[in-house]
Amino acid sequence: MDPLRTGTPTPPTLSGGIGNGTALGLGVPDRTSPLQTFALLILFSFPSMALVVVSLRAAGRWAWRQFGWDDGLICISMFMSAIETAASYKFIKTNYVGIRGRDIPLHDPTEGMIWNYAVQILYNPILALVKLSVLIFLYRLFAHKRGVKLYVLGLAGITAAQMVAVAVAITLQCTPISFNWTPTLRGGRCVDQRSLYISTAAFTILTDVLVLLLPAYIFRDLNIPKKTKIALLVVFLLGGLVTAASIARLVILIVGLYGFAPNPDPTYNIGFVTSAIETNLALITASAPALMPLLKSWFPSVFGHNEPSGREKATMRNARTKATPRDSDEEGLYTTSSGGQKQYG
Repeated sequence: MDPLRTGTPTPPTLSGGIGNGTALGLGVPDRTSPLQTFALLILFSFPSMALVVVSLRAAGRWAWRQFGWDDGLICISMFMSAIETAASYKFIKTNYVGIRGRDIPLHDPTEGMIWNYAVQILYNPILALVKLSVLIFLYRLFAHKRGVKLYVLGLAGITAAQMVAVAVAITLQCTPISFNWTPTLRGGRCVDQRSLYISTAAFTILTDVLVLLLPAYIFRDLNIPKKTKIALLVVFLLGGLVTAASIARLVILIVGLYGFAPNPDPTYNIGFVTSAIETNLALITASAPALMPLLKSWFPSVFGHNEPSGREKATMRNARTKATPRDSDEEGLYTTSSGGQKQYG
C-alpha cells in the first residue's frame, strides 16, 4: 500500500461513543472533520485548476491547427487525473482520512484498500505521460539541433520504459492481486514495498531534473532580448515546482516507511495530498509553454505582442499540409523577439 495514503488502513474499530466526534449526541460518529475537509479542498482544487489550463491549451492548439501528440498525451493524463481524483475521494471517505481513530466507526477496511490500490496504479502513468508530452513538445521545437534531438529521444525512451516497468511492478506488487486489499488471504505475499516505493519516487525525481536541464541548455543559445529569454525560461522551468512536490512526497515516504516519526493516530494526517498536488501541478506547468500566445496577449510587456510576419501567418494557415510541427510551434515562442524573427546564437 502507498504509505502516503495514511500508511495503515483503518482497522475495524468501535466508535468512542457519545461525546467528541459524535453527531447529534446520539453516539453516531461524525464521519468528517476540518482536517478531512481541508484534504478534500486540496484534492479538488488542483485538478480543477489543471482542467482549466489543459482545456485552454487544447482549445487553442486545436483552433490554430497545431494539436499534436504532446497535446494528446496531456489530455489523456488529465482524464486519468480525473479518475484518480474520484478514486482518492472514495479512499478518503472509506478510510476515514483526517479523522481521529477514536471517532472511526466499526467498518470493513477492504473498500478503502481497493481504492488505495486503484490510486497507486493511476499515479505513476500520469506523471510519465506528462513528462513524455513535455519532451515531445521540445522535440517539435528543437529537433533541428542534433544534440537536443538525441537527448530528448534518449530521455523519452527511458521515461516510457520506466512507465511500463513501474506499472507492471505496482500492479503485481502482491500475489494474488487481491492480497492488496485482503491481507489475511492465505498464501499471499508482496515484494519489498518499501524499496519499490522509494526507488520509483527517486527515479521519477531524477528524470524530472534531467528534463528541467534541457530548457536551460536550449535557451542559452537563443539570440533574443534578455527579458524575453528570462520570461521564457521561467515558463519552461515551472516544472521545478513539480520536482519540489516530488521531493516532499519522497521525504514523507521515507519517514512513514521507516518509522522515523511514529504516528499513533495514522488516519489523522493528510500527507497523501502531495500526490494530488504533484500530478496536477505537472499538468499545469507542462501546459504553460503551449499557452505562450495567451501569455503574450495577457502580459505583452513581458512576453511581447508583435504581429506575426506574413511568412509566419502563412505557416500557421498551412500547418497541417505544409509547415513542419516545429515551425508552427516556434511561432508562439519566437515572435516574442524583435520583429517576430527566429534567431539563434
